[in-house]
Amino acid sequence: MPYGIDNETEEWFKGLEKKLYAKLKTQCLRLGSIMPYVPEHGCYYDMGARELTAWTNGFYAGMLWQMYHAFKEEEFRRAAEGIEERLDAALEEFVKLDHDVGFLWLHTAVADWRLTGNETSRKRGLHAAGILAGRYNPAGHYIRAWNGVRQGVAIVDCLMNLPLLYWAA
Repeated sequence: MPYGIDNETEEWFKGLEKKLYAKLKTQCLRLGSIMPYVPEHGCYYDMGARELTAWTNGFYAGMLWQMYHAFKEEEFRRAAEGIEERLDAALEEFVKLDHDVGFLWLHTAVADWRLTGNETSRKRGLHAAGILAGRYNPAGHYIRAWNGVRQGVAIVDCLMNLPLLYWAA
């Protein structure tokens, strides 16, 4: 058994994998390329339609890419690609983007490029990394968090988005 996992633990993991697959497959077929956030009246609303640059909009696509990686099913890939394509408008309207670009494009475009070699996705990831690098404050040696009123501060999320810069480098 790998890593010294006993039979009971291995069976638990297999059961968990089946449950995750069933849940995400159902959601993928039901939601398509929306960017789900919290449910309202039992249904997910599309956060991408409300606020395309919301910091969570790359997470669901990231889960879909993980499922595609594990199971190679085209439904997961198509839905993740649809979200990634929708995020192109956020790159075009970049002035609303902040320190969370790693959350948006590391889990979408970079995951796509790593799994499929999609050159357009690689360029999206590099564009997002350029935006994040542009938030660097040389006087304080940190990545600035938000735009506007709270401009000039750093928060832990700034650090959590740094893997996008490491990837791009």
